[in-house]
Amino acid sequence: MGKVIRTIYLAGGCFWGVQEYFSRLHGVESVTAGYANGTKENPTYEEVKSGVYQFVETVKIEYNAYVIYLSEILGHFLRFVDPYSVNKQGEDEGIQYRSGVYYQTNEDKDIIKEFFSKNLKENYKIEVKRLKNFYEAEEYHQDYLKKNPDGYCHVNLSLIKKFELKDVSYKEIALLCVDAYESMPEDEFTDLDSLVYEVTGHRRGFDYDDLYEILPMFMDEINRRGIPLVMYKYPAPVNEPIFQRFRKIAKQEGMRYPSSSYNLNKPKTAEELIEEVKKQKK
Repeated sequence: MGKVIRTIYLAGGCFWGVQEYFSRLHGVESVTAGYANGTKENPTYEEVKSGVYQFVETVKIEYNAYVIYLSEILGHFLRFVDPYSVNKQGEDEGIQYRSGVYYQTNEDKDIIKEFFSKNLKENYKIEVKRLKNFYEAEEYHQDYLKKNPDGYCHVNLSLIKKFELKDVSYKEIALLCVDAYESMPEDEFTDLDSLVYEVTGHRRGFDYDDLYEILPMFMDEINRRGIPLVMYKYPAPVNEPIFQRFRKIAKQEGMRYPSSSYNLNKPKTAEELIEEVKKQKK
């Protein structure tokens, strides 16, 4: 999976919490705390705090547009920001705590305007302006909550769903998929790759190698819970990743393996599927 790195600047109150929130997201490459759209060069925190120079505490977000879209970043922003508050977020009040989204391209401007028009009332107070300047904040502000886990944070970090975290494990995704499968009507299941994408909010940046890691964990948990697993229910290429996984296992174990047109319409449990492959051993 390649990378297309893009940048957006967000202001949502004290930048400690905003930086920590976005730093945890899958697809976000880096987050830098700083001061934006003020009237002097290289301001200090004290100068920003005074309000004289019109700066706003802002985070610079660099993200992989192949993995997370700007609209998704804006959706996260609206989870914790009060879009109708003026110069105040959480317990912090002052012009430096106003909310804003600062863009560098007209394409991003259009995306931002359209997203807010669809998701907010007309009188929202979030600034949507072109970025004029941005200066990195002092080092002690960078990753403040990583250095000080008990420090002040007005952002509810638990609003991030598990599958949205950049460090979520294959095992955690597999268990989420089993939970979803267990409560899913039988006729809605197609194949594991579709289930993974559905459960993870169409998480991008995955390829077949990721699915190959998840599938054995998924099947182990299915077997542990004793849940009937219907596979081979839909024709190729829908099930192709599953067939590729079993071909790989079969080759490693010196087994013959079914083609992608093999017994497609007969429901199988995981145990039946494994036994059927084993029966074709050379």
